[in-house]
Amino acid sequence: ENGYAVGVSRSSNGKIDGEWIHRKELLYAKDLRTGFDCDGGHAMIFPTKEGGFKLSLHSPNRAIDGAFEHIVLFDLVEKNGTIEIV
Repeated sequence: ENGYAVGVSRSSNGKIDGEWIHRKELLYAKDLRTGFDCDGGHAMIFPTKEGGFKLSLHSPNRAIDGAFEHIVLFDLVEKNGTIEIV
């Protein structure tokens, strides 16, 4: 409804050929919560040198009111068998 969004799925058997189960709640979407002000695109998760994980995406998807695409980074944590933005 608000453009680009990031969801979370997991494999039922932990392998690529398992049945994929989609989490009901989105990980990221514009206006999902405070600080999620723009849509974005091409999300990627990567490990940090410190042993954590980050989510990167570009935002906004197109120039709006003089704002040009740029990288946005979010810290991720594993919690209750899934991942969350902190």
